[in-house]
Amino acid sequence: HSLAQVSLEAGVSASGLFETALRLNPGNADIRLGYVAANQAEGNGLAMLDMLAAGLEANPAWFDGHRQYAQLANQLGLGERALETLDRATERFPDQPNAAYLAIDLLAAASNNQAVLERADVLLARTGDIPAVMFAKAAAIGELGDSAAARTLFAQLGEPAEPKHAVYLLRQLLREQLL
Repeated sequence: HSLAQVSLEAGVSASGLFETALRLNPGNADIRLGYVAANQAEGNGLAMLDMLAAGLEANPAWFDGHRQYAQLANQLGLGERALETLDRATERFPDQPNAAYLAIDLLAAASNNQAVLERADVLLARTGDIPAVMFAKAAAIGELGDSAAARTLFAQLGEPAEPKHAVYLLRQLLREQLL
């Protein structure tokens, strides 16, 4: 697996090495993700997207796989497919907020603030207050131009526990200084 990873990082064809590693350790998710990345680098992105979709159907709690699926779909210009596995996982496991939060996180990274706000409201109504979701919601509100509502929500949340949340807060503070 290490040789395959180093080869991939060096820009050398690594799909065969990852394939061998998968035969030796078929349950290793990191090897599977490396195999997908190597094949994508070799121009087999669509086939890898289908392989990831099948793997996520079998294991909907594989959140690194969901993230890779969404990133690969976006890179292939198939952004509309990027969140479909997460939506299926959310429907399948409505009491588990992980898939819904990952979708919110991916939408926030894509600056799709209206979708972040809509999904955050649905998730918060279903699960109650989850600070990470509330930080994403506050950031989306601020990005959409409602600085007063964002400031109020950020104030309710207190100090950020994660660096990403601190960045959300700093962006809001900078936005307010520039207005």
